[in-house]
Amino acid sequence: MVKGTRINQLAVVAFLINTIIYSISIIFGYFSYTNSPKIKITNLNMLDILQNNLFLSGKIIVFGMITFGLYSIFIVFMNGFILGNSLSSGNFEWNIMHIIPHGVFEIPAILISATLGMMSLIIIVNLIYYTKQKVALSKKNIFVYSKLIILIILLLIASSYVEAFGTIRIHNWADFFVIMVQIYVLFFSIFLYMKNKNHKTIIFMIFMLLCSAIAIMYI
Repeated sequence: MVKGTRINQLAVVAFLINTIIYSISIIFGYFSYTNSPKIKITNLNMLDILQNNLFLSGKIIVFGMITFGLYSIFIVFMNGFILGNSLSSGNFEWNIMHIIPHGVFEIPAILISATLGMMSLIIIVNLIYYTKQKVALSKKNIFVYSKLIILIILLLIASSYVEAFGTIRIHNWADFFVIMVQIYVLFFSIFLYMKNKNHKTIIFMIFMLLCSAIAIMYI
């Protein structure tokens, strides 16, 4: 077995555990009977939102590693509980419309951050059940986790952008549909560009970005 592979496998397990905890906490929060206020749309700009999200992800990773994953699990549970509790208050459809657009980026970022926050626990588990030779983080693993941190940052940038410029414009399901189409068109265009860097792809990407910009102006 390649050195560090076992750690990667345990990291995948940790991500699945965080996802399950998050899902359960949403359900638990939804069926709780606390008097949670309706989800409010903030007037914060993109940089303020991004700063807050980066600070939260940083805390999840750092304090998670210090507490051997306990802090990460706690934040994941509380975040899901608050989300579920908010969904149970006010207009359910209105809440959904104002969570999903930026949540499709923010929630995965939180779960990945929590997984990195459990890294110290993962290494200890690996040390107990497997040989010490497989504990060391290889250069390949360090490169993978560095890419995950970059992915977290990119997800939070996307989330902050959508929340600042998209979510606040949603007033009905038509607006929601337009915003979601913008998101998928934009990232599908970026994916095509990264996969096939040619002139046709660039032209298609520019065209899609213009369509996205026009849709934003329409809303």
